[in-house]
Amino acid sequence: MAEGRTTLRSVLDWFFRDRRTGKILIAHVPNLPILLWFATVLARLLTVEGSTADTLLLWAGSITLGWWAVDEVVRGVNPWRRVLGLGGCIVEFIDGKGAEIGHAILGQLHGPGPLVQT
Repeated sequence: MAEGRTTLRSVLDWFFRDRRTGKILIAHVPNLPILLWFATVLARLLTVEGSTADTLLLWAGSITLGWWAVDEVVRGVNPWRRVLGLGGCIVEFIDGKGAEIGHAILGQLHGPGPLVQT
């Protein structure tokens, strides 16, 4: 039984260990692409759904989420970060709903419609 725990510990250590620092890393300070994606999600809360501004922000959000996902796949510091990036690639490039998912999640916090009526 102890051997099974050691094996599991080794696998988890390999999966989450930062290859640069040697520390366990699950999440870290957000980088520029994910911050830009989050900004587009927040900005879409201020727009009317289907408007030109909303569409432009949706495209910008998709591009920045795709940028983040590819960057994580290519430069992720451990297998966990690369799998996270691969998940982002799948959501964004196959489904194309990455920016809409963020908007939908935050939209649940304040209800339907834009935060500011114009």
